[in-house]
Amino acid sequence: MKHSWMAAVLVATAACTAPEPESDEPAPAAAAMSSEARWSKVHSAQGRVLMEVAARVVADVQGAAEITTLYSGQVLKVLVQPGDQVTEGAPVAELAVPELSSAVAQLDSANAQLVLLNQRAQALQGLLKDGLARQAEVFEVQTQVAELQAVRGLALAKVRSAGLSSADRRRLVRQGRLALKSPVQGVVTDVHLHLGQTVNPDGQALVQVQGRGSSRVEVQLPSQLPPGAQVQFVSYDGQSHGLEDAAVSSALDPETGTLRSWLSLKDARLPSGLRGTVVVRGGSQSWFEVPAQAVVPHEGKASVFSRRLQQRRWVPVSVQLKSGSTAIVQGELQDGDEVLADGRVAPAVSTAGAHAK
Repeated sequence: MKHSWMAAVLVATAACTAPEPESDEPAPAAAAMSSEARWSKVHSAQGRVLMEVAARVVADVQGAAEITTLYSGQVLKVLVQPGDQVTEGAPVAELAVPELSSAVAQLDSANAQLVLLNQRAQALQGLLKDGLARQAEVFEVQTQVAELQAVRGLALAKVRSAGLSSADRRRLVRQGRLALKSPVQGVVTDVHLHLGQTVNPDGQALVQVQGRGSSRVEVQLPSQLPPGAQVQFVSYDGQSHGLEDAAVSSALDPETGTLRSWLSLKDARLPSGLRGTVVVRGGSQSWFEVPAQAVVPHEGKASVFSRRLQQRRWVPVSVQLKSGSTAIVQGELQDGDEVLADGRVAPAVSTAGAHAK
């Protein structure tokens, strides 16, 4: 029994001190190197959607109009209704405006009287030299001229504020009617007039016209647009319109960190308020999608470490866009090339490849 116990102890001791079998797993350092040296295939970014951002068409300051009146009057005729197409300068309504009619009449009268008084003043100057007129008579005429010029100035100011042409003034004097005109070409969207209505200069729009001027698209971008990108505005009805690839201007939004940008339409004229999406696509054959961490500085230039067949090399690139874990770069790569997913391990991989050779 004693010998059996001793044998059991020896067996147990031998089991504890026996050498461990060799493991097929790589050492921790080797495993880390293996995971860091991960290669990622390069994909062409030409025509690929890089970002889609909600956007809207903003009004062109010359593309819309609210027609009001600067003087009180009465509606004599309404010439348009919502949905009508109007050209620039087309009449939309006719008003009777006594104050303006009086101003035009005063202006015409003052002009006529000033012609006569100036002739009278010149004649008196000649008579004064010959001793045939008194200085007091000359002063009297000069005073009348000054008073008439003041009257004329006030009347002219009213006429000019109404934007009346010579033809408008003649029509106003003859017929007592003032034509309200659209300052832009477009579509009448609202009419707040009816026959006999009294209108006042309170700033309320009497007629609204929505033009189709050279509008811009407003969008909140995560970064500046890459030069050479294909940029389009796609409205909610599915129609696409080309945009310039450079913003007219941008302003940083401090709350979101995005760029509030305004883009010009290339050739379309769109109504203000139209909503849709700005779609940005890769624009060149030399644009490629790579992991963002693949791009690292090398010899003073942004570069990626690439592998094509058995060749490994540094390729300088220019970063067009970065978004999350992906970067769009431009450089001498080919679709299907591989780059190190983390360019920081490139020296170790390069050295390991050299030793392997």
